[in-house]
Amino acid sequence: MSGGAGMDWINGQGGDDVIDGGDDADTLLGGAGADVIIGGAGYDLIVGDDFDTPESEQGNDTIEGGLGDDTILGMGGNDQLVGGEGNDSLYGDDQVGNFAGNDKLSGNTGDDYLDGGRGDDQLDGGTGNDTLIGAEGNDTYLIKAGDGHDVLSGLGDQLAGSDTIALSGLSRNQATFRRSGSALVMTFGTDQSVRLEGFLARDSGGHRIVFGDGSAMDRAEALSLLGGGTAGDDDLQGSDQDDELYGERGNDRLYGQEGNDSLNGGIGNDLVFGGGGNDLLEGGDGDDLLDGGTGDDRLSGGAGSDVFRYGTGYGNDSIAFDPAADVRQVQLLDIVNPSNMYYALKNGALIMTVIETGQSLTIEGYAGANGPTARILLADGSELLPEMLWRGADEIEGNSWDDEIYGYDGDDRLIGMLGKDTIYGGNGQDTLIGDFLYHYYYWQIGVGDDDYLDGGEGDDYIYGDSGDDILIGGAGNDSISGGGADILNGGAGSDALYGGGGADTYEFGRGGGRDFILESGGWRPSLPRFDEIDTLKEGLNNAA
Repeated sequence: MSGGAGMDWINGQGGDDVIDGGDDADTLLGGAGADVIIGGAGYDLIVGDDFDTPESEQGNDTIEGGLGDDTILGMGGNDQLVGGEGNDSLYGDDQVGNFAGNDKLSGNTGDDYLDGGRGDDQLDGGTGNDTLIGAEGNDTYLIKAGDGHDVLSGLGDQLAGSDTIALSGLSRNQATFRRSGSALVMTFGTDQSVRLEGFLARDSGGHRIVFGDGSAMDRAEALSLLGGGTAGDDDLQGSDQDDELYGERGNDRLYGQEGNDSLNGGIGNDLVFGGGGNDLLEGGDGDDLLDGGTGDDRLSGGAGSDVFRYGTGYGNDSIAFDPAADVRQVQLLDIVNPSNMYYALKNGALIMTVIETGQSLTIEGYAGANGPTARILLADGSELLPEMLWRGADEIEGNSWDDEIYGYDGDDRLIGMLGKDTIYGGNGQDTLIGDFLYHYYYWQIGVGDDDYLDGGEGDDYIYGDSGDDILIGGAGNDSISGGGADILNGGAGSDALYGGGGADTYEFGRGGGRDFILESGGWRPSLPRFDEIDTLKEGLNNAA
């Protein structure tokens, strides 16, 4: 079948077809069978097999795009795809139906995009600046002298298999090597380079480079050549790019420098320094020291006795502990006075915010079932004890269990969340909330359990919400709000008591001050209870 001049649409359907689109922009569908398809001149779309053709009926197609910027999909079968002249896009297998095949893709001239898909494919970009993706399977990349500046992508994917990068006419001694993140970049003079994305990643497969002189190089040799990790004690330096450094075995020192780096010490007692940028630091097994440096970093120690460092100006860092860790220690490098930080406890995580900078350190899982899971040391070597944390202004959230929360000194915001909670505000002007549920982007009030809230000294705001709560203001001028059938006791001071819905009980004692009661929404009148009060004054006539 021949389209000739003009924009043609040809479908070969079943059988082994020969299709020639001729000139202009054609759409050519081979259908089932082993087809030969030639796009000719123009910007053509060529599909070797139909999307709905069973994989068993998809043949081994031979397709050539010809002149123009063509898009070619081989689909199922072991296909041979040739882009021809122009900037072509070649796909060995269907990106939707997930068909497989051992395909041969050749871009020829132009800046081409080649994606082999599933199967053991052969990719040859030809001349021009090409992007080659082998994807799944054990693929072979063909690079020849004079091909241009090519990028081989996806080598760090665990599904990539064991690929071979075959360099024809290019010897090892002609190349200069450098690292860019997890990529290995080989440069041959000024007119040719090959960038192997993910070749240095620790999850990459058994890829190897075969030079024109017959010598070969794998990931381990490339890392050694670049100063990468070995089984010994290594000193690894990053760059101003986004680097990935892996220490392997031994007692290693890793320095990320600038960029958003990923650093892993591996097995051994390692020193891991992030430097600038938003870095990911992993100590691995062993007794490690991790220092994120400036930027918003995430630090994870792994098994062993680990030390984490944080200082003023470091950014917003977070620390995650490995359950197998023996000892966990957090060092605050230039912070001596605990009052220089603001503390919050949310879902077991301790959040320490430096007042001077507004930046914070989050220690995940700090509040363990048996107490703190890590020691925190100030710059002078003294320990920041748990009871010292709550002497300032705190924000503490419980969880869905039955919590016991203490505010101690300072102006605190204490939230029980779900569960039957006991909350003590302590000294200061505190806000106590029994039942809050954070749902998507909104605070939802009224998910009530039966809570016990004690504001302690200071002018406090206490919210019981729904549930039958015991709400005690303590000393100070407090504002107390219930929701269910609550017991409200303002304590000393002039308090405002809001019972809300439910049958509420108000308790008063001698010397309790002048209190104001607002009661509404109950299903029956609430009952004020007066202890040790000899005379009911006129100002309380609205208490019913």
